[in-house]
Amino acid sequence: MWKNNLLIAWRTLKRDKLFAALNILGLAIGITACFLIYIYVQDELSFDAHHAKADRIHRVQAHYTFGDTQDDFGITPFPIVEALLKEYPDIEQGVSLYQLGQTTLTYQGKPYIAQDGYNADTSTFRVFDFTFTHGGPDALDEP
Repeated sequence: MWKNNLLIAWRTLKRDKLFAALNILGLAIGITACFLIYIYVQDELSFDAHHAKADRIHRVQAHYTFGDTQDDFGITPFPIVEALLKEYPDIEQGVSLYQLGQTTLTYQGKPYIAQDGYNADTSTFRVFDFTFTHGGPDALDEP
């Protein structure tokens, strides 16, 4: 049965080339559109979904203009968090995160070089859920 169906499909492709090309093009566009929609939805649903309050966590982005170039960045100056908390009473908490480059940290008198890291304020662990291997959520309350 499959052999017969493939033979009929092959004969139809050879006989009606324009019709076959349009059908194949439509199928390719449909599959590509479904794949792109799937990638977009997967990307949108993957951000911070592991946090308990993920539906209440939002990110502030800054819009910068450098000459003729405009760009959006997920980094904002630290005073913006305080200003947003004062201006909008609906905001429950605000967190400032700043990405560090290569940084030297000192722990118990020994220097350590960290390649990548973040500078965070004390409200980080009240907004985001992290599991601690050592210490607790009050780790950033004191220097």
